[in-house]
Amino acid sequence: MIKCPFCQAMQALNTLFCNECGTYLSKEDDQGTDPLGTDELKWAGEDQPKANRPAKSDPTSICLIMCDSGREFEGNLNNAVHLGRVDPPNNIFPEIDLTIEDGLSKGVSRRHARIFKKEGVVMVEDIGSINGTSVNGNRLAPYLPETLHHGDQLQLGKLLIEIELRESTAHAGASTESGSANNLEMTVSKETLEFEVRELLNRGRKIEAVKKARQLTGWDLKEAKDFVDSL
Repeated sequence: MIKCPFCQAMQALNTLFCNECGTYLSKEDDQGTDPLGTDELKWAGEDQPKANRPAKSDPTSICLIMCDSGREFEGNLNNAVHLGRVDPPNNIFPEIDLTIEDGLSKGVSRRHARIFKKEGVVMVEDIGSINGTSVNGNRLAPYLPETLHHGDQLQLGKLLIEIELRESTAHAGASTESGSANNLEMTVSKETLEFEVRELLNRGRKIEAVKKARQLTGWDLKEAKDFVDSL
């Protein structure tokens, strides 16, 4: 028997996909990030940093807007927000999974960068990525955090992202069959949470739906799975 690294369910030996959550169970690591050439890693954003950006005092959440697709990913700054690509066989689950943004071909590492708040100031740190992290065209030295402002542009490998810092946190209660997820603080409304999770479920992406619920609420795995199962 083998154990699913995502939901911990036991599966028969040589099973490719978990019968409970659909996680790919292959032990082969075929998701390694290839180094990109110098020409491919040129700065893709604006030539000059944005001026007169509105200040954000002690922001509580961050929104990452994908410049190519327009998708938005939101993270709660009460804890560090890791950016990368999910890799269940190796137990890698970043809070913001950029796989859907063609992260592998754009040079995003599985563990690429982290965003966190220190004494009210939002910081970004490259955590040893293969293809590097840049802010407004300035490449970061690995493991040396830099300040991140509202309106900055962040580039992971070739993936360009616009940064929004948000000051207030919405409160919403999301009911589940078990009732364990009530009255939790979330960075989005209950309606937005349900919409984003249902959208993933409608595309057959239950794993991503659970991850999205955890990302937007701070719930543990069981609470997120209960919420997803209730929809």
